[in-house]
Order: sequence, then structure tokens, then C-alpha cells
Amino acid sequence: MYLQEFLVLAETCSYSEAAQRLYMNQSTLSKHIKALETELGVTLFDRSTRQVTITSYGEHLLPYAKQIEALSFQYESELAQRVGKLLTIGTIPTMAEYDIVQLILRFKERHPEIRLKIVEGDTVELKEGLMNQKYDLAFLRDGNPPFSTATAADEQLARIPYQRDRVVAVIPAGHPLFGLDHVTLPQLKDHRLCMLKEGTLLYDICVRACQAADFVPNIFFESHRIGNLLDMCRQGGCVGLLLDHHLLDSSAAQFVRSGSLFVSPVSPEITTSVSLSHLKKDSLSAPAKEFIRFFLEEQRG
Repeated sequence: MYLQEFLVLAETCSYSEAAQRLYMNQSTLSKHIKALETELGVTLFDRSTRQVTITSYGEHLLPYAKQIEALSFQYESELAQRVGKLLTIGTIPTMAEYDIVQLILRFKERHPEIRLKIVEGDTVELKEGLMNQKYDLAFLRDGNPPFSTATAADEQLARIPYQRDRVVAVIPAGHPLFGLDHVTLPQLKDHRLCMLKEGTLLYDICVRACQAADFVPNIFFESHRIGNLLDMCRQGGCVGLLLDHHLLDSSAAQFVRSGSLFVSPVSPEITTSVSLSHLKKDSLSAPAKEFIRFFLEEQRG
């Protein structure tokens, strides 16, 4: 039974988002859901509208599926820990834009014997998870000076550099700043802004940068979803403060190509870095060491 696929699709109501979370393509996910429906003899999802919705039969299955999957995962995790074959990786949500999904899939293909548990979270949550040994490894985002400072937790983490990006202004067509080859922070003073939610590292970096430019940002909209931020920019006339890697998403790139959004680097440049991290003092498990070896090989090309 494909209960995990059922649960993720029920949560996301999107085949594309569910497939990404499950590290599989949409056609495979669709086949698994249809196979589950055939096995149970009922329709679990209504596909007649643009958005996938769960049926009453699916709603009835939901609590039982959660219980079954929880017990199954608990058993498999305990067994994997006992034989030393469990690897838990925390990661920032924008996995696809940094090729983290493909990286993990290639590792899994090479090491099918290792059970992987992947957990998404913001950098603040991921650092806490590493400190509490909830994760073996984590893909973290770090801000660079002068708008981000090291904490006590940072000093306890070892980092392997992965990718670097920069803050950009996403500007809608018709906006006074549209088409500029760069945007300075003072130019944003009197405009409504869209950002990732308060509490995220990028939110903190952007707010500190604005304050250093002697103004309090007029934050009109916050969201964890890049698509929602882009929609608010396009339709609400706001300027989005995002990272250039966020714009590698296919829908974001389409908006830019169509001319409905324009991307301008923020000046002076504000950069962040993504790294694979672990506790310095922690004795790494065999699967974690294997992943690091694989990661370094991939970096060398």
C-alpha cells in the first residue's frame, strides 16, 4: 500500500509538490495513488478541478493511514538505528533550486541500504536540530557580514561550503523601480515589501539591512511560499526581497521571461551561503561520513 504517498498528497493537494517531497516524478506518484484506489476499491482524490481535493473516502482513510505510517516508520527507524543504517538530514525548504533533491537521490541510488529521513526547516530550526542531535547533517543558510553575525551555536558547527547567492529585488511591471539594473536599499523606503516570514534568516537579514540604511521596512506581506510572494508582487504591486536562487523555480522564471516581473540586484550586495553542516564535537555515524564523502566527490565534479 502506498500510504505515505497518500498522506503527502492529502497534505499538499498538489501532485507536483507531493512528488518533490517524495523524491519521485509525478507520473509515478499518480500510478501509486491509482493503485491504492484500485486496491481499496474507492476514489480517494477528486481530480475534476484544477486543485486536487480529498474525497470523503480519503478523509475516512486519513487517520488510519497516519497511524499505520507512524508505526511503520518507528519500527523501520529503530531497526535502522540498531544496524547503523539511518541518516537524518535537515534542509532548507528551497531544495530544488539548490539541486539538493537530485543530490540526495543520487546518494540514495548509490547507497540503497541506508535509510534516509529528510526534514525541511528554516536555518534557525535546523541549527537547533543539529544542537539537539535531531539531525546528523543539515543544509543550512548563513548570512554574511555586516547584516548577519555569528552566534554561540555557529561556533559549534562545522561547515562544508556548497553554494552562494545574493538578495535581489523582485519588481512588478508598472512599478517605478521596474527595469533598474540595481536597486539601493534607500530606494525601497517608501514602497511596500514582500519577504519570507518573520523568524527566518532571510527576514532578519533584510530587516537589518533596511535598518542600517536608516529606515524601517514597510512589510506588506510575509509567506513561507515563494509562489505566494511572487503572486503578491505581480498582482499587489509590492517589491519582493528574495534570493537569486529563488528565481530559478520554473514558475518564477516564467514570470520574469514574460516581463511581468523584473529582477534587480540589491546594492550594496547582500549575500548568503548554503553549506552542509554538522556538530564539531559530534561523532559522525557511518552513513553521515558516507554522505560527506559522496558530497565532496560531487563538489569536485
